[in-house]
Amino acid sequence: MTVPQLKPPATTSGSEVDAQDSPGREYSAVAVTRRAGAAARVRVRVGVSAVRRGVVGLMARVPATVRVTRTAARGTVGALQKLPDSTLQSLAATSVGVGVGLSFTRARRLAFVAGMLPAVLIQAAIAGRPVEPRAPGDSGA
Repeated sequence: MTVPQLKPPATTSGSEVDAQDSPGREYSAVAVTRRAGAAARVRVRVGVSAVRRGVVGLMARVPATVRVTRTAARGTVGALQKLPDSTLQSLAATSVGVGVGLSFTRARRLAFVAGMLPAVLIQAAIAGRPVEPRAPGDSGA
């Protein structure tokens, strides 16, 4: 049985000899496969190094992003704590309604979370309010 002779695939390695027809030059399937495997390994190596650079850059930004997000959340909760209870309850109910409506429409989970997030922040603001001392004999009504 003879091994079929194949032409190599066109490559982007910069070698025009590989991409052209060369009369009298025959290629075995093994040689073509080896060349394709080597090219694939190079592409994978380049891709992995690009991903590694991206991850390193992302990880360098995470601490600052967390710090800014935490500061903004504290400011938001502080502003919400100054609102009256009725306003906070209305905002929370609206947020829950939006979240439930998004879940009924089979919206993506991220959209559902974005709809419910204000309710969570509002509840945190209500729970984090300082307790005001009551005078003796005050019924609280």
